[in-house]
Amino acid sequence: MQLIRSLQGHRKGKSHAIAWTCLSVIPCLTAIVLGIVILINCMTPALGSFYLAELHKNDTYDANFQIGYLGGCVSITNVIDGPGIGANDSSDALQAYCVANMRGFDEDDLSEEFWDDMNLADPALDYLKDFPNTTIPLTRHLQKDVFNYAALIAHIVLFIVSAIMLAVAAMAGSSIRRSYKSVVFVAVSISAFALALALDTTVCSKRSLNALVNVNKNMEGQALQQPLQDVFLQRAGTLGLIQGFHMALVSIFYAVMGTMFTLR
Repeated sequence: MQLIRSLQGHRKGKSHAIAWTCLSVIPCLTAIVLGIVILINCMTPALGSFYLAELHKNDTYDANFQIGYLGGCVSITNVIDGPGIGANDSSDALQAYCVANMRGFDEDDLSEEFWDDMNLADPALDYLKDFPNTTIPLTRHLQKDVFNYAALIAHIVLFIVSAIMLAVAAMAGSSIRRSYKSVVFVAVSISAFALALALDTTVCSKRSLNALVNVNKNMEGQALQQPLQDVFLQRAGTLGLIQGFHMALVSIFYAVMGTMFTLR
C-alpha cells in the first residue's frame, strides 16, 4: 500500500510539474513572438495591416501610408473605373511598397525610395509623388517622438533574459544557496523593468496618438491641419489588440513564475 501511494504521489507531482511548465512556457514563447511581430510591423506588405498609425487620402486615388516602429508602407489604389494604375499597360488596381527601416533615410531619399520602386503610370505616379512629400514629415515626427522603438527592443531583450534566468532557477536552484537567491533577485529586478517597458510601449504611445485623433469606438480618422487638410490620421486597430494581448501574456508569465516559486 505504501508503494502504491508513493507511485500515485509521484504521478500526481509529475502531472503538476507538466501543467506548470505548460502554463509558463506557452505564454512566454507566444509573448516573444508577438513582441517581434509588433517590432517589425510595416516592414513588408504582408505586415502592412499591422500598423501603429495610418495616413490616408481618398479622391481620384486611395493613398495610404501605414507607419510602424521602424518600417512604413505606402499603397495606392484606383478608386474610379478606368485603366489600371500600373505602367506598361498593366491592369493593376493596387500597388504597395514598404521600407523596412524608415529611420535610416532622410526625408528626400525616403520619398524617392517609395515612388521609384513602384511601377506606376504617369497620372498615378504624379499623385504618389505628392502624397509622400506632404506626409513624410509627420511620419518622421510620429516615429521619433511618439513610437519609442528602443523601449520595445529593450523590453524584448529583458523579457527573454529574465525568462531564461527564472527558468534556470526554477529547475536547478536550491533556495538555501546564496547564489540561488542572487539569481532570483536579479531575475525579478529585470522582470520589473521588462514589465514596465511593456506597459510603456502599450499604453504611452497609444495615449500620445490619441491626442492627435478623435477617440471613438469606430476608430474613424481625424482630418489634419494645413498642409495636410485632405489627409486623415487613423490609429492602430489590429496592432493595438495584439499589443494588449502581448502585455497580458507577459503579466501571466510573471504571475505563473511567481506562483511556482511561492509553492516551492
